[in-house]
Amino acid sequence: MSGVARVLVADDEPDLIEDYQSALVVPGPKDKDKRLAELQDELFGPLKSISDLPPIELVSVHQGEAAVREIAAAQRSHQPFSLAFIDVRMPPGMNGVEAARKIRAIDPALPIVIVTAFADVQTFDLAKSIPPVDRLFLLYKPFHTTEIQQLASALTAARTLELARENGVDPLAPQQNHDVQT
Repeated sequence: MSGVARVLVADDEPDLIEDYQSALVVPGPKDKDKRLAELQDELFGPLKSISDLPPIELVSVHQGEAAVREIAAAQRSHQPFSLAFIDVRMPPGMNGVEAARKIRAIDPALPIVIVTAFADVQTFDLAKSIPPVDRLFLLYKPFHTTEIQQLASALTAARTLELARENGVDPLAPQQNHDVQT
């Protein structure tokens, strides 16, 4: 697995997709408009904490069916996602809960964050239909940028460690120096 965490976002609102992009993806030098960055810093304060995030490849879709297809394709290509943010309501197609169930069948260990603006969605009900509970999280809209960054940072780090161990690598083991001194 490369040093880039793959994160899937499924939301039918283009503005929210942009919010995830702004929160999680560090712009490269060619993407950075200096004046725009200055205005953003002036309006919202400096967003320096984003540079502390691991590098993220953000894949966004607007429907549940597309989210399921992306997860399946990632599994087939041996480039699994580290995390998925899935909106509950994405009309007119499959809702986020059904998409999460199908995703769970494809990748049982993937951390899934269910995102909703509706108070009728309860964690315990979701955990029953999308187990295991330790791989399922709930985030209410409107969310704050730091909530997205914190979830992405913690969950992608845990997933990266898990995937490395599955591939026979212990990233926490001390590095050994194999240089021979003569």
